[in-house]
Amino acid sequence: MKKRRPALWLIAAALLLALAALLLHEPDDSPPRADLKDVQFPRYMDQEARQRVARRRTLSIARADSDAGSDEPKRQFDPLLAALAPEGQANTAVIIEANALVNSSIGQALLDCVSDSGGSTLKEIKDTLGVDLLTDVDRVAVNDGVTFLSGNFSGLTVEKLQGLPMANQEKYGEHGSIWTNEDGDVMGRWKDELVLLGRDRKSVEASIDRLEAGGAGDPPIGEQETYGEIYGAIQAASFAEVLPPEIAEQLMAVTQRVKIHVDADDDVGIVADIDGDDMQKITDLARSVGGALALGRMDAVRSDRKDMAELLDYAKVTTREGGFRLELALPRQWLEDNVLSRCRAEAQAAGAGTDGGTAP
Repeated sequence: MKKRRPALWLIAAALLLALAALLLHEPDDSPPRADLKDVQFPRYMDQEARQRVARRRTLSIARADSDAGSDEPKRQFDPLLAALAPEGQANTAVIIEANALVNSSIGQALLDCVSDSGGSTLKEIKDTLGVDLLTDVDRVAVNDGVTFLSGNFSGLTVEKLQGLPMANQEKYGEHGSIWTNEDGDVMGRWKDELVLLGRDRKSVEASIDRLEAGGAGDPPIGEQETYGEIYGAIQAASFAEVLPPEIAEQLMAVTQRVKIHVDADDDVGIVADIDGDDMQKITDLARSVGGALALGRMDAVRSDRKDMAELLDYAKVTTREGGFRLELALPRQWLEDNVLSRCRAEAQAAGAGTDGGTAP
């Protein structure tokens, strides 16, 4: 059976598609539309996000300057944030609220697209590892060469891992375990809360060390930035790859990282915050981005690319103190027409082939 991309990454692909619109640059005289649907953009932390942050402070660490036996309260941490490499070390750190995403309207639609007939793949993973990817995984994060899965992994027992490629287990630290294989693949686990998949043993060990120390330095994503279904900080060089050369050069001169927040309930609202120390360079960059978006939309209309023109109708650049904000949107109807309908057709064809039928 042909493998298909996980639902979570379809949104990332759609984000790149929207950013690629900046490459369009020929003008026209088409007026902007006035009938835009109200799309939710994640611009700040709401009450629900604050409550979520408080619930996740489950890691207690005594203050380094506290006396032994002191009654001074311990510091409370979110284990996942504590495991991330400090801001100065990490190039990119992105967290996906996996549980919230798969249970959203658009998440369910994407999941239907990429799940094979009867959900046999998910069932096989659950039967083999004792982990239900739809209910046991809370968040997925990528940072410093490590992929983190946060959630409930009490069903992931040593016995279930025996016989799999990751079979050589060693205890690491107070609450950690590390599995390796002959190919150099590494999987770590911390309590029943985190699974770590690393590029090498050193990166997994460093993550567990930070966990048991309650973090190290300023995390690349602070608690106050954990809102939306997807959020994080992405290396500016990654954005530069899909930008016109002159804008890419300006971006690299202003900042090293771009902060992103994505609301993906029904529509997809994307916010990218660009901050820097040189306000003149920031202002120039904001003007360049705004101009490219406007010219891109006019070119899309001129070329009769209605789908791209619709996306660019939602694009907006807003300057603020210390930086500017770029907003992009993927409305549900646009996703339905350009992603979900095609995805469903592929899933139906694959399902027919799995059942012995002939794909249309």
